[in-house]
Amino acid sequence: IGIAMGITGTDVSKEAAAMVLTDDNFASIVAAVEEGRAIFQNIRKYLIFLLSANAGEVLIMLIAGLVGIPLPLVAIHLLWINLTTDGLPALALSGDPHDPDIMEQPPRAPNSSIFSRQMLITIGVISVVMTVTMLPMFIWKLTSNGSSWLNPENPIIPEAQTMVLGTMALFELFLSFACRSEIHGFFRLGIFSNKWLIFANLSSLALLLGVMYMPALQGPFHVVTLGWDDWKLMIPISISGFVAVEVLKFFFRRKAKTAKA
Repeated sequence: IGIAMGITGTDVSKEAAAMVLTDDNFASIVAAVEEGRAIFQNIRKYLIFLLSANAGEVLIMLIAGLVGIPLPLVAIHLLWINLTTDGLPALALSGDPHDPDIMEQPPRAPNSSIFSRQMLITIGVISVVMTVTMLPMFIWKLTSNGSSWLNPENPIIPEAQTMVLGTMALFELFLSFACRSEIHGFFRLGIFSNKWLIFANLSSLALLLGVMYMPALQGPFHVVTLGWDDWKLMIPISISGFVAVEVLKFFFRRKAKTAKA
């Protein structure tokens, strides 16, 4: 493309050029490419996190409706997750620092889709992991008092729904850290390199615990107090999405190295 200097260039050259350097510095082109790649990369992080989490929520509710079991979440729970657990970490991801080797990656085709095959695999795996871990947990809780898991009058339903709400919220908070890169491991990027994400996750966690354990909020949000025995099951399930993505990225890195060789 034609490039003109913004300070010393003539008006004719600026009109004819496809790009005008306002500071007359060719190094600005490299900085602009890096910034553009970082923005595009963060859009993909944002989409992976939001679409995988929402796809998992849809799958869980859809399967529960088809099977005929009580709904794992009520409307206020879904609204709460979308506003606090999805929203705050997603905003923090939109300003995440880019991968350290972003300028070493090959350029993408101008007509390529924002949804790569690798990205779609990641979204699919996360949504499946969320579904196959949380639905069995919900059914197990429904039957823990000896009642049928199809019984719509089961008195333990609010407790089971609270477990799904808490597990899903934690699942997505852990997942946000794994979504910071499509290929690099979590520790390669630095634990504290995105302080806004840490702040967003801590804020979302504090709001969740406040709703679950403040008696004045339990009624409006249809939740009940959970014991430590419930959390001992919820926490490992919450980490499963993070682990699945990190394992996926390991295989993506190996595939990339093989392709280069």
